[in-house]
Amino acid sequence: MSFVSLNFFILITIALPLYYSIKRSMLGTKLLFMILNGIFFLSFAQSLKSILPLLVFLACGYIGTLILKKFPNTLLMWLLILFYVFSFLYLKRYVFLDFIPIWESSFLVIGISYMLFRIVQLNIDVRFNTIEGDVSLLDYFNFTCFFLCIASGPIQRYQDFEDQQKAQLEYQLDEKEVFDAFSRIITGYLKVVFIAGFFSSDIHQLGYAINIMDIQRSPFLTLGWYLFSVTSITFYVYFNFSGYMDIVIGLGKLFCFKLPENFNEPFRSKNYIEFWARWHITLGLWLKTYVFNTILKVLISRWGSKTATPYLAVIAFFVCFFLMGLWHGATSIFFLYALFQGFGVSGNKLYQVNMDKYFGKSRYKKLKENVFYDFICRGATFSYLAISMTCLWGTFGDLLTLFGDSVYSIMGNLFLGFFVLTLISSILMFMFEMVLKWMLLLSSPFEKIIDTLLFRNTYLGAKFYFLAYCLLINVGAPPAFVYQEF
Repeated sequence: MSFVSLNFFILITIALPLYYSIKRSMLGTKLLFMILNGIFFLSFAQSLKSILPLLVFLACGYIGTLILKKFPNTLLMWLLILFYVFSFLYLKRYVFLDFIPIWESSFLVIGISYMLFRIVQLNIDVRFNTIEGDVSLLDYFNFTCFFLCIASGPIQRYQDFEDQQKAQLEYQLDEKEVFDAFSRIITGYLKVVFIAGFFSSDIHQLGYAINIMDIQRSPFLTLGWYLFSVTSITFYVYFNFSGYMDIVIGLGKLFCFKLPENFNEPFRSKNYIEFWARWHITLGLWLKTYVFNTILKVLISRWGSKTATPYLAVIAFFVCFFLMGLWHGATSIFFLYALFQGFGVSGNKLYQVNMDKYFGKSRYKKLKENVFYDFICRGATFSYLAISMTCLWGTFGDLLTLFGDSVYSIMGNLFLGFFVLTLISSILMFMFEMVLKWMLLLSSPFEKIIDTLLFRNTYLGAKFYFLAYCLLINVGAPPAFVYQEF
Protein backbone atom coordinates (compact mmCIF):
# COMPACT_ATOMS: atom_id res chain seq x y z
CA MET A 1 0.00 0.00 0.00
CA SER A 2 1.72 3.13 -1.22
CA PHE A 3 1.22 6.50 0.49
CA VAL A 4 0.01 7.84 -2.87
CA SER A 5 -2.47 5.02 -3.53
CA LEU A 6 -6.26 5.22 -3.33
CA ASN A 7 -6.29 2.44 -0.71
CA PHE A 8 -4.10 4.50 1.61
CA PHE A 9 -6.32 7.55 1.14
CA ILE A 10 -9.38 5.46 2.08
CA LEU A 11 -7.55 4.04 5.12
CA ILE A 12 -6.66 7.52 6.41
CA THR A 13 -10.17 8.84 5.69
CA ILE A 14 -11.63 6.11 7.90
CA ALA A 15 -8.89 6.19 10.54
CA LEU A 16 -8.91 9.91 11.37
CA PRO A 17 -12.58 10.12 12.53
CA LEU A 18 -12.10 6.89 14.52
CA TYR A 19 -8.97 8.30 16.11
CA TYR A 20 -10.67 11.51 17.27
CA SER A 21 -13.66 9.57 18.61
CA ILE A 22 -11.40 7.58 20.99
CA LYS A 23 -8.55 10.06 21.33
CA ARG A 24 -8.78 10.41 25.12
CA SER A 25 -8.39 6.67 25.68
CA MET A 26 -4.75 5.55 25.79
CA LEU A 27 -5.65 1.90 25.27
CA GLY A 28 -8.13 2.78 22.53
CA THR A 29 -5.60 4.79 20.52
CA LYS A 30 -2.94 2.10 20.96
CA LEU A 31 -5.33 -0.58 19.68
CA LEU A 32 -6.33 1.62 16.74
CA PHE A 33 -2.69 2.15 15.80
CA MET A 34 -2.11 -1.59 16.16
CA ILE A 35 -4.89 -2.24 13.62
CA LEU A 36 -3.61 0.46 11.24
CA ASN A 37 -0.06 -0.87 11.54
CA GLY A 38 -1.25 -4.41 10.87
CA ILE A 39 -3.32 -3.41 7.81
CA PHE A 40 -0.47 -1.37 6.33
CA PHE A 41 2.08 -4.11 7.05
CA LEU A 42 -0.08 -6.91 5.59
CA SER A 43 -0.91 -4.88 2.47
CA PHE A 44 2.61 -5.59 1.17
CA ALA A 45 2.45 -9.35 1.76
CA GLN A 46 1.91 -11.72 -1.17
CA SER A 47 0.85 -14.49 1.21
CA LEU A 48 0.83 -15.27 4.92
CA LYS A 49 3.87 -17.48 4.36
CA SER A 50 5.83 -14.52 2.96
CA ILE A 51 5.57 -12.52 6.20
CA LEU A 52 6.77 -15.29 8.56
CA PRO A 53 10.53 -14.45 8.40
CA LEU A 54 9.86 -10.80 9.24
CA LEU A 55 7.50 -11.76 12.07
CA VAL A 56 10.17 -14.09 13.48
CA PHE A 57 12.70 -11.24 13.23
CA LEU A 58 10.34 -8.95 15.17
CA ALA A 59 9.60 -11.67 17.74
CA CYS A 60 13.33 -12.22 18.34
CA GLY A 61 13.74 -8.48 18.93
CA TYR A 62 11.01 -8.48 21.57
CA ILE A 63 12.33 -11.62 23.27
CA GLY A 64 15.79 -10.02 23.37
CA THR A 65 14.28 -6.94 25.01
CA LEU A 66 12.62 -9.06 27.71
CA ILE A 67 15.84 -11.02 28.33
CA LEU A 68 17.92 -7.84 28.74
CA LYS A 69 15.29 -6.38 31.07
CA LYS A 70 15.70 -9.42 33.34
CA PHE A 71 19.44 -9.95 32.79
CA PRO A 72 21.07 -6.57 31.97
CA ASN A 73 24.42 -7.86 30.74
CA THR A 74 26.60 -6.00 28.20
CA LEU A 75 28.09 -9.14 26.61
CA LEU A 76 24.61 -10.60 26.20
CA MET A 77 23.45 -7.33 24.62
CA TRP A 78 26.25 -7.45 22.02
CA LEU A 79 25.53 -11.10 21.22
CA LEU A 80 21.88 -10.23 20.63
CA ILE A 81 22.83 -7.26 18.42
CA LEU A 82 25.14 -9.50 16.36
CA PHE A 83 22.26 -11.94 15.96
CA TYR A 84 19.90 -9.17 14.79
CA VAL A 85 22.48 -7.85 12.32
CA PHE A 86 23.20 -11.32 10.91
CA SER A 87 19.45 -12.00 10.59
CA PHE A 88 19.03 -8.68 8.79
CA LEU A 89 21.88 -9.45 6.37
CA TYR A 90 20.46 -12.92 5.70
CA LEU A 91 16.89 -11.74 5.11
CA LYS A 92 18.09 -8.91 2.85
CA ARG A 93 20.10 -11.49 0.88
CA TYR A 94 23.48 -9.74 0.98
CA VAL A 95 25.73 -11.15 -1.74
CA PHE A 96 28.38 -12.49 0.65
CA LEU A 97 25.72 -14.70 2.30
CA ASP A 98 24.44 -16.22 -0.95
CA PHE A 99 26.03 -19.55 -0.02
CA ILE A 100 23.50 -19.98 2.81
CA PRO A 101 20.32 -21.66 1.46
CA ILE A 102 17.02 -19.87 1.92
CA TRP A 103 13.75 -21.68 2.55
CA GLU A 104 11.48 -19.22 0.72
CA SER A 105 12.36 -17.51 -2.56
CA SER A 106 10.13 -14.48 -1.98
CA PHE A 107 9.30 -12.99 1.40
CA LEU A 108 8.48 -9.58 2.82
CA VAL A 109 11.37 -7.37 3.92
CA ILE A 110 9.74 -3.93 3.76
CA GLY A 111 10.88 -1.70 6.58
CA ILE A 112 13.34 -4.26 7.97
CA SER A 113 16.22 -1.75 8.00
CA TYR A 114 14.24 0.70 10.10
CA MET A 115 13.03 -2.17 12.32
CA LEU A 116 16.68 -3.12 12.91
CA PHE A 117 17.51 0.40 14.11
CA ARG A 118 14.55 0.45 16.48
CA ILE A 119 15.24 -3.02 17.88
CA VAL A 120 18.95 -2.32 18.45
CA GLN A 121 18.17 1.02 20.11
CA LEU A 122 15.55 -0.59 22.32
CA ASN A 123 17.91 -3.37 23.41
CA ILE A 124 20.75 -0.94 24.21
CA ASP A 125 18.53 1.42 26.19
CA VAL A 126 16.86 -1.44 28.08
CA ARG A 127 20.30 -2.84 28.96
CA PHE A 128 21.45 0.51 30.38
CA ASN A 129 18.08 1.14 32.07
CA THR A 130 17.25 4.38 30.26
CA ILE A 131 13.68 3.22 29.58
CA GLU A 132 11.25 3.49 32.47
CA GLY A 133 8.96 0.54 33.12
CA ASP A 134 8.32 -2.52 30.99
CA VAL A 135 7.89 -2.55 27.22
CA SER A 136 4.58 -4.26 26.46
CA LEU A 137 4.08 -6.36 23.33
CA LEU A 138 1.50 -3.83 22.08
CA ASP A 139 3.88 -0.90 22.55
CA TYR A 140 6.73 -2.86 20.95
CA PHE A 141 4.67 -3.68 17.85
CA ASN A 142 3.39 -0.12 17.47
CA PHE A 143 6.91 1.27 17.87
CA THR A 144 8.67 -1.06 15.43
CA CYS A 145 5.83 -1.18 12.86
CA PHE A 146 4.31 2.31 13.09
CA PHE A 147 2.57 2.61 9.72
CA LEU A 148 3.70 6.18 9.06
CA CYS A 149 7.38 5.34 9.60
CA ILE A 150 7.84 1.65 8.78
CA ALA A 151 8.68 2.17 5.10
CA SER A 152 10.44 5.51 5.14
CA GLY A 153 11.39 6.62 8.63
CA PRO A 154 12.00 8.98 10.36
CA ILE A 155 13.85 6.93 12.97
CA GLN A 156 12.58 7.59 16.49
CA ARG A 157 13.84 6.45 19.88
CA TYR A 158 11.37 4.41 21.92
CA GLN A 159 11.35 7.02 24.69
CA ASP A 160 10.33 9.76 22.24
CA PHE A 161 7.62 7.54 20.73
CA GLU A 162 6.20 6.82 24.18
CA ASP A 163 6.23 10.52 25.08
CA GLN A 164 4.30 11.27 21.88
CA GLN A 165 1.71 8.59 22.70
CA LYS A 166 1.12 10.14 26.12
CA ALA A 167 1.14 13.74 24.92
CA GLN A 168 -1.40 13.19 22.13
CA LEU A 169 -4.13 12.34 24.68
CA GLU A 170 -4.43 15.96 25.79
CA TYR A 171 -3.04 17.65 22.68
CA GLN A 172 -5.50 19.77 20.71
CA LEU A 173 -4.68 20.98 17.21
CA ASP A 174 -5.47 24.60 16.49
CA GLU A 175 -6.60 25.97 13.13
CA LYS A 176 -3.11 26.96 12.03
CA GLU A 177 -1.65 23.52 12.81
CA VAL A 178 -4.39 21.79 10.81
CA PHE A 179 -3.76 24.15 7.89
CA ASP A 180 0.00 23.58 8.09
CA ALA A 181 -0.48 19.80 8.23
CA PHE A 182 -2.66 19.71 5.10
CA SER A 183 -0.39 22.17 3.32
CA ARG A 184 2.64 20.02 4.06
CA ILE A 185 0.89 16.83 2.94
CA ILE A 186 -0.04 18.43 -0.40
CA THR A 187 3.50 19.80 -0.80
CA GLY A 188 4.81 16.28 -0.22
CA TYR A 189 2.52 14.80 -2.85
CA LEU A 190 3.59 17.48 -5.34
CA LYS A 191 7.25 16.68 -4.69
CA VAL A 192 6.67 12.95 -5.20
CA VAL A 193 4.25 13.05 -8.13
CA PHE A 194 5.38 16.11 -10.07
CA ILE A 195 9.01 17.02 -9.30
CA ALA A 196 10.42 13.55 -8.54
CA GLY A 197 8.32 12.19 -11.39
CA PHE A 198 9.98 14.63 -13.77
CA PHE A 199 13.50 13.65 -12.70
CA SER A 200 12.69 9.94 -12.96
CA SER A 201 11.89 10.09 -16.69
CA ASP A 202 13.94 7.84 -18.98
CA ILE A 203 16.08 10.62 -20.45
CA HIS A 204 17.56 11.35 -17.03
CA GLN A 205 18.59 7.79 -16.20
CA LEU A 206 22.15 6.49 -16.22
CA GLY A 207 21.28 4.11 -19.02
CA TYR A 208 20.68 7.06 -21.33
CA ALA A 209 24.30 8.14 -20.91
CA ILE A 210 25.35 4.60 -21.84
CA ASN A 211 23.14 4.69 -24.94
CA ILE A 212 24.66 8.03 -25.96
CA MET A 213 28.11 6.52 -25.53
CA ASP A 214 27.17 3.55 -27.76
CA ILE A 215 25.79 5.82 -30.49
CA GLN A 216 28.12 8.82 -30.47
CA ARG A 217 31.38 7.33 -29.16
CA SER A 218 32.26 10.79 -27.81
CA PRO A 219 33.96 10.76 -24.37
CA PHE A 220 33.04 14.42 -23.69
CA LEU A 221 29.38 13.90 -24.60
CA THR A 222 29.31 10.71 -22.54
CA LEU A 223 30.77 12.51 -19.52
CA GLY A 224 28.26 15.34 -19.96
CA TRP A 225 25.29 12.98 -20.06
CA TYR A 226 26.70 11.03 -17.12
CA LEU A 227 26.90 14.20 -14.99
CA PHE A 228 23.41 15.20 -16.11
CA SER A 229 22.12 11.73 -15.17
CA VAL A 230 23.68 11.58 -11.69
CA THR A 231 22.47 15.13 -10.98
CA SER A 232 18.94 14.13 -11.99
CA ILE A 233 19.17 10.96 -9.89
CA THR A 234 20.26 13.05 -6.88
CA PHE A 235 17.31 15.44 -7.29
CA TYR A 236 14.97 12.48 -7.82
CA VAL A 237 16.08 10.83 -4.55
CA TYR A 238 15.83 14.13 -2.66
CA PHE A 239 12.36 15.14 -3.87
CA ASN A 240 11.00 11.59 -3.61
CA PHE A 241 12.38 11.03 -0.10
CA SER A 242 11.69 14.52 1.28
CA GLY A 243 8.24 14.46 -0.33
CA TYR A 244 7.34 11.28 1.49
CA MET A 245 8.71 12.81 4.70
CA ASP A 246 6.41 15.81 4.21
CA ILE A 247 3.44 13.43 3.82
CA VAL A 248 4.45 11.38 6.87
CA ILE A 249 5.10 14.39 9.13
CA GLY A 250 1.88 16.11 7.99
CA LEU A 251 -0.20 12.99 8.65
CA GLY A 252 1.60 12.52 11.96
CA LYS A 253 0.51 16.01 12.96
CA LEU A 254 -3.14 15.15 12.18
CA PHE A 255 -2.77 12.13 14.50
CA CYS A 256 -1.21 14.48 17.11
CA PHE A 257 2.26 12.95 16.66
CA LYS A 258 5.15 15.36 16.25
CA LEU A 259 7.54 13.25 14.18
CA PRO A 260 11.17 14.42 13.88
CA GLU A 261 12.37 16.23 10.77
CA ASN A 262 14.57 14.33 8.33
CA PHE A 263 15.76 17.12 6.01
CA ASN A 264 17.08 20.63 6.53
CA GLU A 265 18.12 22.21 3.21
CA PRO A 266 20.88 19.61 2.56
CA PHE A 267 22.09 21.22 -0.68
CA ARG A 268 23.25 24.24 1.32
CA SER A 269 25.80 22.06 3.12
CA LYS A 270 29.37 23.38 3.02
CA ASN A 271 30.98 19.99 3.68
CA TYR A 272 30.09 16.31 3.75
CA ILE A 273 29.84 16.09 7.54
CA GLU A 274 27.35 18.95 7.53
CA PHE A 275 25.49 17.27 4.67
CA TRP A 276 24.82 14.17 6.77
CA ALA A 277 23.57 16.44 9.57
CA ARG A 278 21.00 17.88 7.12
CA TRP A 279 20.08 14.79 5.02
CA HIS A 280 18.29 11.82 6.63
CA ILE A 281 18.82 13.62 9.94
CA THR A 282 17.37 10.90 12.17
CA LEU A 283 19.68 8.30 10.60
CA GLY A 284 22.67 10.57 11.25
CA LEU A 285 21.64 11.11 14.88
CA TRP A 286 21.12 7.38 15.40
CA LEU A 287 24.53 6.57 13.93
CA LYS A 288 26.19 9.26 16.06
CA THR A 289 24.56 8.03 19.27
CA TYR A 290 24.87 4.27 18.87
CA VAL A 291 27.75 3.70 16.41
CA PHE A 292 30.14 6.67 16.14
CA ASN A 293 30.24 7.47 19.88
CA THR A 294 30.71 3.78 20.73
CA ILE A 295 33.60 3.34 18.28
CA LEU A 296 35.27 6.60 19.34
CA LYS A 297 34.95 5.69 23.03
CA VAL A 298 36.69 2.34 22.41
CA LEU A 299 39.47 3.98 20.37
CA ILE A 300 40.07 6.71 22.97
CA SER A 301 40.18 4.17 25.81
CA ARG A 302 43.02 2.40 23.98
CA TRP A 303 44.94 5.15 22.18
CA GLY A 304 43.42 8.40 23.40
CA SER A 305 45.48 11.56 23.87
CA LYS A 306 44.98 15.25 23.17
CA THR A 307 46.78 15.05 19.81
CA ALA A 308 45.48 11.61 18.78
CA THR A 309 41.76 12.08 19.54
CA PRO A 310 40.93 14.15 16.40
CA TYR A 311 42.56 11.47 14.21
CA LEU A 312 40.73 8.73 16.08
CA ALA A 313 37.52 10.58 15.18
CA VAL A 314 38.56 10.27 11.51
CA ILE A 315 38.73 6.47 11.91
CA ALA A 316 35.39 6.39 13.77
CA PHE A 317 33.76 8.46 11.02
CA PHE A 318 35.04 6.10 8.34
CA VAL A 319 33.82 2.93 10.07
CA CYS A 320 30.46 4.50 10.95
CA PHE A 321 29.64 5.77 7.46
CA PHE A 322 31.14 2.75 5.70
CA LEU A 323 28.65 0.60 7.63
CA MET A 324 25.89 3.08 6.80
CA GLY A 325 26.75 2.75 3.10
CA LEU A 326 26.58 -1.06 3.27
CA TRP A 327 23.18 -0.73 4.98
CA HIS A 328 21.80 0.89 1.83
CA GLY A 329 21.94 -2.20 -0.37
CA ALA A 330 22.73 -5.90 -0.61
CA THR A 331 24.60 -6.05 -3.96
CA SER A 332 28.34 -5.68 -4.56
CA ILE A 333 28.08 -2.14 -5.99
CA PHE A 334 27.05 -0.93 -2.52
CA PHE A 335 30.52 -1.79 -1.26
CA LEU A 336 31.72 1.03 -3.54
CA TYR A 337 28.92 3.26 -2.22
CA ALA A 338 30.06 2.44 1.34
CA LEU A 339 33.62 3.47 0.44
CA PHE A 340 32.29 6.72 -1.04
CA GLN A 341 30.46 7.56 2.19
CA GLY A 342 33.26 6.41 4.51
CA PHE A 343 36.01 8.30 2.66
CA GLY A 344 33.74 11.32 2.10
CA VAL A 345 33.01 11.94 5.78
CA SER A 346 36.38 10.79 7.21
CA GLY A 347 38.29 12.69 4.50
CA ASN A 348 36.28 15.78 5.37
CA LYS A 349 37.17 15.38 9.06
CA LEU A 350 40.86 14.79 8.25
CA TYR A 351 40.87 17.95 6.11
CA GLN A 352 39.35 19.99 8.98
CA VAL A 353 41.85 18.61 11.51
CA ASN A 354 44.85 19.37 9.29
CA MET A 355 43.57 22.83 8.32
CA ASP A 356 43.22 23.70 12.03
CA LYS A 357 46.66 22.28 12.74
CA TYR A 358 48.76 23.59 9.84
CA PHE A 359 46.78 26.54 8.48
CA GLY A 360 45.68 27.86 11.87
CA LYS A 361 42.21 27.95 13.42
CA SER A 362 41.72 31.71 13.03
CA ARG A 363 42.93 31.74 9.41
CA TYR A 364 40.81 28.69 8.58
CA LYS A 365 37.76 30.31 10.17
CA LYS A 366 38.34 33.44 8.09
CA LEU A 367 38.72 31.32 4.94
CA LYS A 368 35.37 29.63 5.59
CA GLU A 369 33.72 33.05 5.73
CA ASN A 370 34.94 33.84 2.20
CA VAL A 371 32.00 33.76 -0.25
CA PHE A 372 34.04 32.20 -3.07
CA TYR A 373 35.34 29.42 -0.80
CA ASP A 374 31.85 28.91 0.64
CA PHE A 375 30.22 28.19 -2.72
CA ILE A 376 33.12 26.06 -3.98
CA CYS A 377 32.65 23.91 -0.86
CA ARG A 378 28.90 23.70 -1.47
CA GLY A 379 29.49 22.70 -5.08
CA ALA A 380 32.09 20.10 -4.12
CA THR A 381 29.76 18.59 -1.51
CA PHE A 382 26.93 18.29 -4.02
CA SER A 383 29.22 16.87 -6.71
CA TYR A 384 30.64 14.20 -4.42
CA LEU A 385 27.12 13.20 -3.37
CA ALA A 386 25.86 13.09 -6.97
CA ILE A 387 28.74 10.91 -8.19
CA SER A 388 28.26 8.54 -5.24
CA MET A 389 24.62 8.18 -6.34
CA THR A 390 25.90 6.22 -9.35
CA CYS A 391 26.06 3.23 -7.01
CA LEU A 392 22.32 3.42 -6.24
CA TRP A 393 21.26 3.05 -9.89
CA GLY A 394 24.29 1.69 -11.71
CA THR A 395 26.52 -1.38 -11.65
CA PHE A 396 30.23 -2.01 -12.03
CA GLY A 397 29.41 -2.98 -15.60
CA ASP A 398 27.90 0.46 -16.26
CA LEU A 399 31.09 2.17 -15.08
CA LEU A 400 33.20 -0.08 -17.31
CA THR A 401 30.94 0.66 -20.29
CA LEU A 402 31.03 4.40 -19.69
CA PHE A 403 34.65 5.03 -18.76
CA GLY A 404 36.77 2.11 -19.94
CA ASP A 405 37.86 -1.23 -18.58
CA SER A 406 40.63 -0.08 -16.23
CA VAL A 407 40.50 1.31 -12.70
CA TYR A 408 42.71 4.25 -13.74
CA SER A 409 40.36 5.19 -16.59
CA ILE A 410 37.29 5.03 -14.35
CA MET A 411 38.95 7.01 -11.53
CA GLY A 412 40.29 9.61 -13.98
CA ASN A 413 36.86 10.19 -15.51
CA LEU A 414 35.18 10.35 -12.11
CA PHE A 415 37.73 12.92 -10.88
CA LEU A 416 37.26 14.97 -14.05
CA GLY A 417 33.49 14.75 -13.63
CA PHE A 418 33.80 15.80 -9.99
CA PHE A 419 35.76 18.97 -10.87
CA VAL A 420 33.46 19.90 -13.77
CA LEU A 421 30.29 19.35 -11.72
CA THR A 422 31.80 21.23 -8.75
CA LEU A 423 32.43 24.28 -10.94
CA ILE A 424 28.96 24.22 -12.52
CA SER A 425 27.21 23.54 -9.18
CA SER A 426 29.07 26.35 -7.41
CA ILE A 427 28.04 28.90 -10.05
CA LEU A 428 24.40 27.74 -10.14
CA MET A 429 24.16 27.70 -6.33
CA PHE A 430 25.50 31.24 -6.14
CA MET A 431 22.98 32.39 -8.76
CA PHE A 432 20.16 30.60 -6.94
CA GLU A 433 21.05 32.31 -3.63
CA MET A 434 21.08 35.71 -5.33
CA VAL A 435 17.66 35.11 -6.92
CA LEU A 436 16.29 33.88 -3.59
CA LYS A 437 17.52 36.99 -1.79
CA TRP A 438 15.92 39.24 -4.39
CA MET A 439 12.63 37.32 -4.15
CA LEU A 440 12.60 37.66 -0.36
CA LEU A 441 13.37 41.35 -0.66
CA LEU A 442 10.58 41.92 -3.18
CA SER A 443 8.05 39.93 -1.13
CA SER A 444 8.76 41.69 2.19
CA PRO A 445 6.18 44.51 1.60
CA PHE A 446 3.49 41.84 1.13
CA GLU A 447 4.15 39.89 4.34
CA LYS A 448 0.91 41.04 5.98
CA ILE A 449 -1.13 39.98 2.94
CA ILE A 450 0.66 36.61 2.74
CA ASP A 451 -0.19 35.92 6.39
CA THR A 452 -3.94 36.50 5.94
CA LEU A 453 -6.41 33.62 6.07
CA LEU A 454 -7.70 34.39 2.57
CA PHE A 455 -4.25 34.23 0.98
CA ARG A 456 -3.27 31.06 2.86
CA ASN A 457 -6.48 29.26 1.88
CA THR A 458 -6.13 30.42 -1.73
CA TYR A 459 -2.54 29.16 -1.77
CA LEU A 460 -3.59 25.81 -0.28
CA GLY A 461 -6.40 25.48 -2.83
CA ALA A 462 -4.04 26.28 -5.69
CA LYS A 463 -1.62 23.57 -4.53
CA PHE A 464 -4.48 21.09 -4.24
CA TYR A 465 -5.78 21.77 -7.75
CA PHE A 466 -2.28 21.60 -9.19
CA LEU A 467 -1.79 18.25 -7.44
CA ALA A 468 -5.09 17.00 -8.89
CA TYR A 469 -3.92 18.05 -12.36
CA CYS A 470 -0.58 16.26 -11.87
CA LEU A 471 -2.39 13.08 -10.82
CA LEU A 472 -4.69 13.26 -13.85
CA ILE A 473 -1.82 13.54 -16.32
CA ASN A 474 0.12 10.79 -14.51
CA VAL A 475 -2.52 8.08 -14.72
CA GLY A 476 -1.07 4.68 -13.89
CA ALA A 477 0.90 3.13 -11.07
CA PRO A 478 1.66 5.56 -8.23
CA PRO A 479 5.32 6.58 -7.93
CA ALA A 480 7.24 4.21 -5.68
CA PHE A 481 9.08 5.39 -2.61
CA VAL A 482 12.80 5.17 -3.30
CA TYR A 483 13.51 3.56 0.11
CA GLN A 484 10.45 1.28 0.10
CA GLU A 485 12.36 -2.02 0.10
CA PHE A 486 14.38 -0.94 3.14
